[in-house]
Amino acid sequence: MNALVLPPHPLIIDPGARPLPGPAPPLECEFTRPDTGEVRWLTRRGEFLRDADRSGLRFVGVIYDVTAAKRTEAALRTLAETLETQVAVRTAERDRLWEFSEDLLVVAEYDGCLLRVSPSWQRLLGRDEAALLRTRFIDLVHPEDRPAMAAALARMRSGNLSARVECRLAAAGRRPGAGSPGPWRRSPAACG
Repeated sequence: MNALVLPPHPLIIDPGARPLPGPAPPLECEFTRPDTGEVRWLTRRGEFLRDADRSGLRFVGVIYDVTAAKRTEAALRTLAETLETQVAVRTAERDRLWEFSEDLLVVAEYDGCLLRVSPSWQRLLGRDEAALLRTRFIDLVHPEDRPAMAAALARMRSGNLSARVECRLAAAGRRPGAGSPGPWRRSPAACG
């Protein structure tokens, strides 16, 4: 079996070693199957025991194939190495959509506190981002449209994943609702 172990891996049982009785240190090595030439991974677990019939030690344990686990580990390492790049690319794509969309994109709490607004809010309503983030969403909605918006939020809170509602918003320097009406699709974001 030792002849099948690929260098630089240690031998499965090193005949030149002088181990002490007790658990053998775990060992993993690559070897070549003699029948197919396929390279596989083995692991050894066991212990060295005194041999009552001889004046030495013998190894008692198992040697088993862990090739599938090693391949999975390698795939996970590759994924981890590329994941950061994939996240950066997708985040850049999302940020471009957020920055250049004419749609009013928003991240908000169910109570109407705005957490993040896309630049289209500033362009359409004439308010800077800081002012918008200090404003509750419902305060931007025309008073006649507030019940429909409140009902849509209630449906979302109860588990409905999206709700379509049309409302009028106030531009800067105008009373709520003086702006153009617009259809809204509100969807909760998955958090955490």
